[in-house]
Amino acid sequence: MPSIPRSPRPAPSASSGCRRGCAGSRRRRRREGNARAAHAPQLPGPRRRERRPRRAGAQRAARRARVRPGRGAPAGAAGRALLRAGRGRRPRGRGGPHRRDGASRRPARAGDGGDRGDRPPLSRARSRAHAPAPRAAAPRRLGSLALRRRVRALPRAPARGAGRLAARLDGEPLRAAAAGLRGAEGARLLRLVRAARELAPRRLRGAAPARAGPAVSVDLAAAREPLALRADACVIGSGGGGAVAAAELARGGLDVVVLEQGPHWTRRDFTQREDEMLPRLFEEAGMRRTEDGSITVLQGRNVGGSTVHNLCYAFRTPDPILALWREEHGLPSLTAEALAPSFERVERMLKVKPIREDEVNALNRIVRAGAEKLGYSGFVTKHNREGCVQSGYCILGCSYDAKQSMLVTYVPEAERLGARLYANARVETVETDGGAPRARVRAVAGRAAGPGGRPGVPFRVEARIVVLAAGAVASPEILRRSGIGRGAGQVGAHLHLHPSVMAAGFFEEPIHAYRGIPQSYYVDEFIDLERDPRAGYVLMPIAGFPVLTAAQLPGFGREHFRFMQRFAHMAGLLALLHDQSEGSVQPGDAPGRPRIRYALDPRDAAQLAEGLLHCVEVLLAGGAYEVLVPYARDPLVVRPGDDLARILRRGVAQSGPNAIPLASTHPQSTCRMGRDPRTSVVGELGECHDVAGLFVADMSVFPTSLGAPPQITTAALADRTAHHILERRAELAA
Repeated sequence: MPSIPRSPRPAPSASSGCRRGCAGSRRRRRREGNARAAHAPQLPGPRRRERRPRRAGAQRAARRARVRPGRGAPAGAAGRALLRAGRGRRPRGRGGPHRRDGASRRPARAGDGGDRGDRPPLSRARSRAHAPAPRAAAPRRLGSLALRRRVRALPRAPARGAGRLAARLDGEPLRAAAAGLRGAEGARLLRLVRAARELAPRRLRGAAPARAGPAVSVDLAAAREPLALRADACVIGSGGGGAVAAAELARGGLDVVVLEQGPHWTRRDFTQREDEMLPRLFEEAGMRRTEDGSITVLQGRNVGGSTVHNLCYAFRTPDPILALWREEHGLPSLTAEALAPSFERVERMLKVKPIREDEVNALNRIVRAGAEKLGYSGFVTKHNREGCVQSGYCILGCSYDAKQSMLVTYVPEAERLGARLYANARVETVETDGGAPRARVRAVAGRAAGPGGRPGVPFRVEARIVVLAAGAVASPEILRRSGIGRGAGQVGAHLHLHPSVMAAGFFEEPIHAYRGIPQSYYVDEFIDLERDPRAGYVLMPIAGFPVLTAAQLPGFGREHFRFMQRFAHMAGLLALLHDQSEGSVQPGDAPGRPRIRYALDPRDAAQLAEGLLHCVEVLLAGGAYEVLVPYARDPLVVRPGDDLARILRRGVAQSGPNAIPLASTHPQSTCRMGRDPRTSVVGELGECHDVAGLFVADMSVFPTSLGAPPQITTAALADRTAHHILERRAELAA
């Protein structure tokens, strides 16, 4: 910064007294402050009003004409929709946009009236951040919500502190407060309409295939009136199956409505804090459990579903599993050759590629070293990331949009092609015409998920095609509440969970297992699907953050603290079971609160105990000085040379003294495919046996446990179902 020349100031005389000296100090400080302000970087802001006296009458007129807090720039129907979302007013206080003297504390928005233009930015970086926003367009009405095409550039917040710039990567999202939005104003704008998307005039039905249009995403939590919609197809769920189906149907020219029971978060909302992200991304804040409380079932509840928090393993369906489905469940078309086009489309869209050697982090190197030392088979896997910065926060949502989840691939593609997405829309029933011998689907009904989880306004979507993709827990719950599939008793039955159990190794040097890509190595030594397609388990590295880790580790007080104190030195390894055991899903006391029942049979319990032993073995071979087996009542600590057979003697139990934390991230098979309606819910192309025009496209259609990470299989089967629907569109629309 250039120096500011200063004129010498004579020292005050003894007769001048304190008054003159203090006044001189004040004048000097004022001059220095003005000089600093003149040369300091300036953020754009409203023009300051000229300081000139006003007559009392003019002041009163200005106060009457001044816009009241919370009722500013939005105009017409769009303004009323925004005001309804925030209950009309914003609280008074220092954070309000209008001060008593008429000056504004925030930059003027695009489309605002008045004389509050932006001061030109002083740097190119800031000028890019404050580029002029597009002009406002006429409002568009969606049901009872009026939305205006008005996008405003959000100002960047300056970094603070010497290390702040280095710590924040270029493109890392700014939170609402940092982006220049305050309080209720920011909440309304970011909740009701996703700020980065532009809204468009309403499309006409019957347009040509692959109709493209600007994205529309509506948060039904803000709706104040019942909503009635019509569409060619209604997709329930926006996760690994629903998003794919929606995009492909929209690409084929259908008018598609997507209903998602969770919120529409984006990378701006992914704060990388467990206390904030677990309630946002997971059902019941990650604490959903089986009815007996023994198994934690992790499921997503947001736009993008569980793909937002998954760890990006990308496997095609194993050939022996496809053979089992063909031979025992009457599904002759499920061959690798028939599914190849769907696999290729999905992998291309998700940017599936091998993980590079330099992307294998310390945790996965330890697991690989231990497995290779013991001679166990394993390999570095493929994943669906693009431009990964290896922050390690995959399970809390990717703040950099590097993870190619449905949130950043198929969902925006569906919106680009004209699909309408409604978030916080909890479906309760699927309506049919009750026809015989086979009913036809008519509509979908439910309620918005209001603030605090309270039921909001009702909605109804009329459609001749319905794709149910709410997941293996919610899909059967919706069908049961709708009275569909009761006769055969197959809806909600045959639940498989891929239950897993973990061990934690402790190392002399810090591992920081949570840094880098969490899972890149996969030990397949203990699963041979060619020999037995119903049995086996795999070993997978696992890295938790403090809250999730603390929930898995045993003990209380000082004992628990002793484990957590070595968090940076900890490496986790889990055994994931290809389970033969079956459970069930039944409706609970309220929508969204199902009863999940599951019990390990003796064979599966023995396999999990064996898998736990091999986890301990691999960690010790990888260099751990001790390994914790987290039995709830009497934790077992194993060191090199100890008798590992103790693990087999204690085994794995869901209750009692040998109970151990079990978890599932892959519930499946509750609406399984099959030829026979007496033993299955849907046919081989996903259509419900009982209801024409109703399709299921999620993990619930797997006839058996998959025995591998399910992301690519789920998406490929949904792609196949969507293309089948397009081939039959005339018949289904009749």
